[in-house]
Amino acid sequence: MEPTVIRDETTEKIVELFKGPMAFYNSDRQVDEIDLVKEVRQRFLSLGLEEKLQDGFDTNRFILEADGKNSHVQQFLLNRYLSIQFMASSSDTAIERYALMNEVNPSQWLTVFEQRILPAVVNLDLPVKI
Repeated sequence: MEPTVIRDETTEKIVELFKGPMAFYNSDRQVDEIDLVKEVRQRFLSLGLEEKLQDGFDTNRFILEADGKNSHVQQFLLNRYLSIQFMASSSDTAIERYALMNEVNPSQWLTVFEQRILPAVVNLDLPVKI
């Protein structure tokens, strides 16, 4: 037996408000868009983190969800992933987590990643399986 769903005017307004963001979230990455997941993975590989990627990156739910998404959504999901990685560390990583911004364009985000986040990942012996 299917549950009865009662939708009033307020519920309909909320549903309508979420349509735009959900359409954006589910939109595919365009051919000319940067693939941040690929770029981050390449940066990790360039530092010899291949073994750590198998368990700590490639199988992570946020990374898997980001595959094929547009670069802004990838940025959002990578920020979630990296925040959790930093929180798994016993070190104080507040500065690094603050550097994970959603309000910048993907190429700016990648620059911050390379300059601030990537060195911290290496120094903290991340990524780890979570």
